[in-house]
This record gives sequence, C-alpha cells and structure tokens, in this order.
Amino acid sequence: MVGNKDNFEGCLVGLMLGDCVSSQFDGIEPAPLVHRLGRLDSVREGLRPGIYTAATEMTAIVAASLADFPDFDGADMAERMAAGQTPTLRYGRATVAALESLRAGVDWQEAGSASAGRTSFGNGAATRSAPVGLLYGEDAERLRWVAEEAAAISHPHAL
Repeated sequence: MVGNKDNFEGCLVGLMLGDCVSSQFDGIEPAPLVHRLGRLDSVREGLRPGIYTAATEMTAIVAASLADFPDFDGADMAERMAAGQTPTLRYGRATVAALESLRAGVDWQEAGSASAGRTSFGNGAATRSAPVGLLYGEDAERLRWVAEEAAAISHPHAL
C-alpha cells in the first residue's frame, strides 16, 4: 500500500474539490477557458464550486470497496456502483448502460460490454481510478491488474 490514511483522505478530498469547481464547465464546447471566459484572473474570480459529479461518486464507491476488499472483489465493487448511482448526476452512456445491466442481473465481468461486443472509449473508468493507484502504486503488476478489472466493470475496451 502506498502512503497512509492521510494520503487517501487528501487525495479523495482534493479530487472532490477539483470536481466541484470544474463541474461548472461540464458539457460546454471544448475551447481554451481563457478564450471563452476572458482573462485568467477573471476566470479565477468567477469560479464558484458546483456540485460533485459522477466522477466523485464512483471514486468514493471504488475506495469503499477497496477498503473492505483490498485484494479486489469485482462483484462487490460492481454491486456498490449499481446501488450507489445518483440518477441526477451526469454519468456517461457506457457507465449508465453497464449499471443498468448490473441491476438487470448481468455478471460484473460482462456488464460493460454493449450490444454486438462494442465497448466504450470513454474516460469514466479513469476518472474513478485514484484509489487503485493509491493502494497498489508500489506493485506495478497488481496495479495494472486491478485497474483493468475495476475499469472493465463499465469500460472493458483494451485501450
């Protein structure tokens, strides 16, 4: 395990704070913020935290599952994800589809595969991966395995 309890708490609180501040830009057309919103100083002055997003919610769920099952339990993590989704938060399509599949009884190792075997290229799995890095950062093989397994719940694409 990398670090200590303070590292985990600091990482998770920092992630949530960054998510809350950046959530006000969620869904806007991609462009440099300074170009869209004016000078950098005016952007800083105008920042007001929003609500946390699906990224924070799923990261907390991943952390809770790994806290209870540090050797990784995919079924537990998937069950927590399916039960913990707040419908009003903006989840990506792949994650929504996977969570719906899980609630319909699809096995966690298959829930992320959409019809015709297609899977997502999205970043949903990456946005919730911080606890995996914190827990397994000193063991590259274990880190990769758990990261791939945890990501595959909703995003099983090899890339």
